[in-house]
Amino acid sequence: MRRRDLAQAEIGERLPKYVQYACRYWVHHLKHSLALASNPDADREHNHEDIYDENTDLIYTFLREHFLHWLEALSLIGYLSECVSLIDTLCLVFDKSKISDLPLFLHDAKRLILQNWQIINEAPLQAYSSVLIFAPQTSIVRDIFQKDLPKWICKFPETPKFWGGLLQRLEGHDGEVLRVVFSPDGKQLASCGRESKIRFWSVETGEQIKTLEDIDCSAIYGIAFSPSGKYLASSSRFMVKLWDVVLGQHLKSFRGHDLFVMDIAFSPDGKWLTSASEDNEIRLWDTDMVIGRGAVGGGQQVGATEHEIEAAMVLQGHEDSVLAIAYSRDGILASGSDDGTVRLWDPTTGKQTQLFEWRTGVVKAVAFSPDGKQIASVASVGGGEVWVWAVATGQRVQALSREDWSGRPKALAFSPDGGALVLALDDGTIELYNAKTWQEIKVLGKHSWAVNAVAFSPDGKLIASASDDYTIGLWDAVREQRMSVVERPVSEQSMEPKTTEQRLGALEGRPTMWWWDPTAVTKIAFSSDCGKLASGSRDGDIILWDVATGQPLRHFKAPGYTPTSKRIEEIKEIAFLPGNGQSARLLASASGDGTVSMWDVTTGKLISMEVLALGPKNRYFSAIALSPDAKRLAAAFRGRYDFATSSIELYDVAKGAGRILIGRYPISTPGMAFSPDGEYLAIAPWEKHVYSRDVREGLKNNAKTPITVWEVATGRESHRLEPQTSNSRHIGFSSDGRYLETDREILAIPPNPPPSQLGPRKPRIHVTGADEEWITVNDQDFLWLPPDYRGEVSASGGEFLAIANKTGAINLFEFTDELQRGPSYI
Repeated sequence: MRRRDLAQAEIGERLPKYVQYACRYWVHHLKHSLALASNPDADREHNHEDIYDENTDLIYTFLREHFLHWLEALSLIGYLSECVSLIDTLCLVFDKSKISDLPLFLHDAKRLILQNWQIINEAPLQAYSSVLIFAPQTSIVRDIFQKDLPKWICKFPETPKFWGGLLQRLEGHDGEVLRVVFSPDGKQLASCGRESKIRFWSVETGEQIKTLEDIDCSAIYGIAFSPSGKYLASSSRFMVKLWDVVLGQHLKSFRGHDLFVMDIAFSPDGKWLTSASEDNEIRLWDTDMVIGRGAVGGGQQVGATEHEIEAAMVLQGHEDSVLAIAYSRDGILASGSDDGTVRLWDPTTGKQTQLFEWRTGVVKAVAFSPDGKQIASVASVGGGEVWVWAVATGQRVQALSREDWSGRPKALAFSPDGGALVLALDDGTIELYNAKTWQEIKVLGKHSWAVNAVAFSPDGKLIASASDDYTIGLWDAVREQRMSVVERPVSEQSMEPKTTEQRLGALEGRPTMWWWDPTAVTKIAFSSDCGKLASGSRDGDIILWDVATGQPLRHFKAPGYTPTSKRIEEIKEIAFLPGNGQSARLLASASGDGTVSMWDVTTGKLISMEVLALGPKNRYFSAIALSPDAKRLAAAFRGRYDFATSSIELYDVAKGAGRILIGRYPISTPGMAFSPDGEYLAIAPWEKHVYSRDVREGLKNNAKTPITVWEVATGRESHRLEPQTSNSRHIGFSSDGRYLETDREILAIPPNPPPSQLGPRKPRIHVTGADEEWITVNDQDFLWLPPDYRGEVSASGGEFLAIANKTGAINLFEFTDELQRGPSYI
């Protein structure tokens, strides 16, 4: 149930005005009542401490019973954004309580709200399912409300034991997030990326509060607040723009660069708006010429001029693209370039004052320490390095380069007090260092993909991170700097030269299926009795798992692999053969080179192997489907430069012969599925296992493309079905072959009756959504998945759903017969 789908009249009927008032203001009334009671001049019969203690117990009793109800009500009436400040008020009022667990409850409640604010605001009833299911094991709120866990689920992934450093994951961008900056007062966060919008977020709640749209571009590479916070500058293709943050208006465009403008910054006094470009130049624009003297620094706007503004200065000296710029607090400008240098400039004269040279590599980021005495930079030298120079002497004072880094450094930032430095790696890892000793304090955590930018809040309490996974992370910097022991996620402790067997041995006793590479799993499938799960990977590994225990049973390696040849073929398809007896023991796999293999899951032996010559050499393999008996294989190929169409071919596995079924299909990676008897092939205009951005484009461009059914024997199109929904991610035949099932609907294959006449059926469980964020049951969004529990590879079998998520785990969900009771339980 989405809040937007509810009529205001219905909400008002269920929650009268006086109830809405109580939900919003009971905390304020309580605070002022206790303040009056504590007034030493007040004429009262009871001791203040008695009143305080009585109210402490009363409030704790109320919250233990109605906390989730309160969240639901605030969401329904549209005021969930006030909840964080209300919890903060309660924390201040009852912070010194010694006779109750209320302060601990409130701290836990705030963490839970911050982490789940967006979904509770969108779908209030998820507070009773997703919020509780994915809370840490030691969460006080989760423990108290165990009784409210939904009865329709009996098994779900193991969650972390404690709250980590991540406070919130902000979602809303439609592309990779490239920059994130705090406003000078620390109340807002601005972000931009590979889309035309600049998004503003409330730091207190994580709510997206406004957007600015640049209609002249499809990507915004840099943003910066003016020192007053009233204005924001953005950089894109050839252009710099200045915006009024309060009014949400575009004030002026600055032209002059010949190539992409990669970074932008204001001088500390707000006079200079500075841009860095791939044209090797740095340009300084006088803000007084645009909005009046003193306006950017803190005065009032005088008015934007209409004529073209020329750059006051053009700084030249770099021999390649300028990727990063930064100002010190005393106004020194630093720039980092593809030419492997960091240069310091005097913006008043335009002269270069200092040159720092790397041995080699591209300088991706630069940052001054708050006192301006040091400058740190990131460069892609080997595995990546961070160098720190003394500004006064030009001497390098520190070099950070570690063999155990899981990725290359990409971005960095100093804390406002200069005591810490946050470092982001291109594999999504975020690390925190002591900026005095240069020892690592802690690994904060990880994004799914690369982190492009990091920033400290003005008070140093928060760290924001911008990632290619389309999200922004907000991290608790204060808590993490208290940690004295370096901690690394479990997945980072399994380093490469470990063998697959060693890694699998390390999983003994773990309650969940887990893989060491979050991007490795390409396909998963359940056995017919749902007792086993098989997973295939990019490096040719097939692992057989025990569904009940989560332990690995067998490890199959792609045929032909040897340690010396390093032959690696991605597993494109795996399937348990249907039936009873001997056939039920067989597992089939298809690799990217056309190898179709048959395995005995009991003995682990390779029974047969056929190598098919798939497609012409100038075409790329894009999708595959294997018939249930593994006798036929369908493959889709796209051209080297053709990303919009594909050809689909059918192969006889035993004979190795193939023929073209469709010469030109309007999708590059279609979804395909064989009927249970292998006589028909269904082709859908979408493919499940692609990146989110491609999915969005595919759904948008192919919403009206029909699903077609083909006779395998004749190659004739037998049926053309028009789906009612355009965002399905799964295609398959029903067990009797009479219907096509997607995660959104059931389509009857003529002359079969429509699905509405079928009567009760077993629930259909799938993962859906542009970012795989929902588990759907019978076309209904049932359970919201937090970002770390999503994945592009999933499989359902009976009452089970498995998802290979972005942290490397294969998470298993088991549902009960309660699912049959319908959407009232969503």
